[in-house]
Amino acid sequence: MLRRAQLAAVGASGIGMGWALAQLDRSSRDAILPSGSNTCCDAAPLTAEQHELVPRLQLLLGKDKVSENAAQRGARIGHGIALALVQPTSLREAALALQECALAGVAVVPQGANTGLTGGSVPHEGCDRPTVVISLRKVAGSSAVDGGERVLCLAGTGIADLGKSLRTVGRESHSVLGSIFLNPTVAAGIAFGSGGTQLRKGPVYTERALYLRVRADGTVELVNELGLSGVPDGSSTLDAKGLRLLELVDASARTGDVRAADSLLKSQQPEAGLTTAPGCTRRAHASDYVARVTTLNGEVARFNADTSGPCYVRSEGKVLILASVHDTFPAPVRRRILWVSCDSLERASQLKQLLLSAPEPAEGGRRRPRGALLPASLEYMDAHTVEVVDRGGRFLIWAIKTLGIDGSGLASLWTWKSAIEGSPLPMAPILPDLALYHLNTLSPDPLPPRVRELSAQYGHHLLIDLSDWGSKEDTDAVARIRQSLHFYLLKFLHFLHFASPPRMQRHESGLFNWQRNIL
Repeated sequence: MLRRAQLAAVGASGIGMGWALAQLDRSSRDAILPSGSNTCCDAAPLTAEQHELVPRLQLLLGKDKVSENAAQRGARIGHGIALALVQPTSLREAALALQECALAGVAVVPQGANTGLTGGSVPHEGCDRPTVVISLRKVAGSSAVDGGERVLCLAGTGIADLGKSLRTVGRESHSVLGSIFLNPTVAAGIAFGSGGTQLRKGPVYTERALYLRVRADGTVELVNELGLSGVPDGSSTLDAKGLRLLELVDASARTGDVRAADSLLKSQQPEAGLTTAPGCTRRAHASDYVARVTTLNGEVARFNADTSGPCYVRSEGKVLILASVHDTFPAPVRRRILWVSCDSLERASQLKQLLLSAPEPAEGGRRRPRGALLPASLEYMDAHTVEVVDRGGRFLIWAIKTLGIDGSGLASLWTWKSAIEGSPLPMAPILPDLALYHLNTLSPDPLPPRVRELSAQYGHHLLIDLSDWGSKEDTDAVARIRQSLHFYLLKFLHFLHFASPPRMQRHESGLFNWQRNIL
C-alpha cells in the first residue's frame, strides 16, 4: 500500500508539474508574442491588383528577391505572414517596389536588420489590408562627404560596418547601441529615434535624407534633402528623372564619386569626392544635444520619443528612408573609464551635475566652452541594477570579451537563440534565457576585485567614460572632480554636521571610490 501511495504521489506531482509547465509555456508565448499569427489574407479578400502584385514584383526585381507568403518574426516580439517579402539591392528597385505596392493598396512595412525589440518591422494582425515587407538590408553602402567630416549612408548600411570603415580614417560614427553586434541599420535608427546615451553625439538624428512617401492619391513622391553638390534637392515623381536621381545617389554612396553617374543628370559635378552643397544649413546630427543634456531644469533631456525635426525622424515606417547624411566625430586620443561608488543618490546626482555643468576658468584664465569636459557617456546604477546585470549578464559579458562586440560571432549566437525561441518546442520562448541564467553561475566575474568590493559596499554607482580629444579633456575632468568635489561635498557634509571631509581613493584601471567618514 505504501508503495502504491508513493507512486500515486509521484504521478500526481508529475501531472501537476506538467500542467504548471504548460501554463508557463502558454503564458510565456503570450507575453513574448502578443501580436499573434495571421495570414496575409485574413484581413479581407485580396483585390485583383493585390493578387497580381507578387508576380509583378517578381517580374520587376527577379524571383530571387521576392518571397510570397513569407513568415516574419520580430527579434523579440511580434510575428505574422506577409503577402510578400521584397529584398531590393538598389535604390531604384526599392522605389519601384514601393510604387507597385502603393498601386495595389497594400500596407508596407519597411525593414532594416529586424533587430528591434518592439516588433515594428514585421506584420501585425488587425491590419485592414495585406502587408508587404520591404527589407532594405541589402541596399548598403557608405562614402565620405566633405573629406570624412560627414558620411553618406544608404538605408541598409549597418552601424557596425559603418564604425569599422570610419575607424580606418580616425573617425567615429554617430551611434553606439547595445545591439551593435546585430549590425542594425542606419535608416532604422533614424526612423525609430535610437540612441541618446552618447552625450557628445546625441541620438541618431539628421536633417539630410533621401526618402519616399505615398501621397493621398496613392502616387509615390521622391524627396531629396541630402544637401549634396551635384545631387539637386527637391521633390519629384518616380519618372525617368527621379529614377536617374536614385541611380546617382546609389552610385555616389558605393563609389564615393558623384561623377560616376554624371551622364545621368547632365549637370556639372565637383572636381572629386562628395561635398555638401553650398548654402546647405541643414544639420547632420543633433548639435543642440549637449546644450539640452546639460540644462538641468527638471525636464527630460534625452531625445527618447522626441518627434521634432523632419518627417522622417521617428517616422516609424510612415515614409521609406533611402539614404542619409550624418556627421562623423574625431576618435579620442585616449579613453578612461571611471567607476564611482557613492553612499547616497543625492551624492551621485551631485557628481552628475558637476560633470554636466560648465567648467570653471582654468589656470591662466583659460575657460573651456560649455560641454568641453562632458563625458562621452555617464550612466547611473543603483545596487539592484548592478545585481540584476551581474546575475543575468555574466555570460554575455564573457561572450563579448571573447567574440568582440562588432564581429559575427555574437550575431550567430543571437540567430540561434531566436531560432530556438521561434520553434514549437515546449517553453521554447524562455528556454534560451533560462539556459543563459544558469550559465551565468559558471561564467567568470567580469568586474575587477576592487569594483566588486565597492559595488557590495555602496548602493549608488556611476560609470563614466572620459576621453581625450587632443586637449587633455579627460585629465581636466578628473582634476575638476578632485578639486570641485571636495568643496561641494564639504558644504554638504557641514550641513549634515559631519566633521570629516570626503576621501576619494584612486584604484586600478582609473577606478574611484567616493567615501565619507562619520564621527
